Amino acid sequence: EYNGWKPESLSWKTGCYIHAGLSDNQFNFTGPDVIPFFESLCINNFQQFSVGSMKHAVSCLDNGLIASHGILQRNGEEELRYYAAPPWPVYHATRTKRRVNVHIPRCYLFQVAGPNSLQVLERATDASLGDIGFLRFRNAKIAGKSVEIARIGMSGNLAYEIRGPLDEGPEIYDTVFRAGQGLGIQRLGWRTYLVNH
Repeated sequence: EYNGWKPESLSWKTGCYIHAGLSDNQFNFTGPDVIPFFESLCINNFQQFSVGSMKHAVSCLDNGLIASHGILQRNGEEELRYYAAPPWPVYHATRTKRRVNVHIPRCYLFQVAGPNSLQVLERATDASLGDIGFLRFRNAKIAGKSVEIARIGMSGNLAYEIRGPLDEGPEIYDTVFRAGQGLGIQRLGWRTYLVNH
């Protein structure tokens, strides 16, 4: 907790929050068989999974129980990023005969969500970000550093993620938090993150 779970929780509805708890939890998969590999693990359809888009990927056990779910992002024809999830595909990548490689980068992942989140991020980037569609992403600059900004918000609310190299995370976090002053931004702790979920 930073400011108590009640004001942190209300920020989701009245202002916005910044949360860093999902940082350093990303897995990059590359190789010519990367799509068939995920098709073998997930219940999702990958036929219209274009570069620059994301999807909520769900993996099941043979008996139909959910084994893992998280965000899968298409960075290139043979490159996917899987994050905010348990390493279920990593385990299977060590056992598959498909041509798939796994790399684990050190990255921050900040969620900024709530009705004022777009305004905060546009202040922080000094750019218009309203063109980023649901489950789409693009690059922008914060504090002179290149960042990746993705539009999330599974329930239709305004919500975004900011991602980049872990060592740049503190400066990006502080810049976004300062940009949210006067717009109801709260630092969101794990306790409140779980309450809202």
